[in-house]
Amino acid sequence: MLRRCITALTFVAGTMLIHAGERYLTVLDNAVETLNYHLRLSPGRRADAAMTMYWDYADSLNYSALRIAVPSLIGADDLIGTRTAYSVHRVSSGRDSILTEGEISLSYRPAGAEGLSAVLRVFDGKAFLDIGSRKAEKTIPVNFSNTPGLAMGYSCTHALAELRNDIRYTGGVATSSADFESVEALTAYIRSSKDPVEGLWKYLDRDIDLDKAQLGGTYSLATVRRPDGDYDIIFLAGANMRRSDWQPLRIKGRLRPTIFDSHFDLEWHTATGVTLREDTHATIEQDGAILRLNFPLSNSSIRFSRVRQ
Repeated sequence: MLRRCITALTFVAGTMLIHAGERYLTVLDNAVETLNYHLRLSPGRRADAAMTMYWDYADSLNYSALRIAVPSLIGADDLIGTRTAYSVHRVSSGRDSILTEGEISLSYRPAGAEGLSAVLRVFDGKAFLDIGSRKAEKTIPVNFSNTPGLAMGYSCTHALAELRNDIRYTGGVATSSADFESVEALTAYIRSSKDPVEGLWKYLDRDIDLDKAQLGGTYSLATVRRPDGDYDIIFLAGANMRRSDWQPLRIKGRLRPTIFDSHFDLEWHTATGVTLREDTHATIEQDGAILRLNFPLSNSSIRFSRVRQ
């Protein structure tokens, strides 16, 4: 079963019986700024089951997943809880890799109403899985590609009752354009500037963890001082992803000066429209010749060289 989530919609399911083996998937047509996908299933009365939650689902050979056993009510121990196994996977070209695995304790009181709960949360460019019953027993950091057109959802090995199936998200930030009539006008302004932070920059190189980040293009950028003392990072050319969304003079990010010379707090709009602003920073190095953008949570950095006028 496939459904599409085109804008910031919420899907809320009432109690319904989920058939064994069928994948219930929702396609996200846009990048997300924040996302909360909450799935709650009631266990079977006599038969143990297993549930798989999917995200970054391109097809049956490429996806990320949580797999967790769902013990039946008859086999559950409500006094001390029931231990159950989970594992997080990345499947690429049909090759299944286990990223992490372990056990949690589930409690089904009263009479299975609480069931198994799994929540995928995305915010500030990070993603986490919470799994448990009455509360989150385990929180697991995971990767989330945030690529438009991929799906999320779940499947079960046995028929289970779906108590909750919510997808709530806010779309990626639509950035504004710089206050210049043309790229030529911006270039002329930069040529006359005496501010050492302002400048034109072209892509130099990258150091990227491909499991956590992807390069949206080999960008040409400009940095221009704002009235509040920050600096806009302005896109000029070089987008490989979402090219129609990245026209010249779109705002790509912002540099906020810190107390340290040539060090800045960084706000960055990714190719898919997500704004990164937590634990991101930038430096201007080598006597003003290099602009380095750093993304520690993704183990990644990108360098740009100054275009001399």
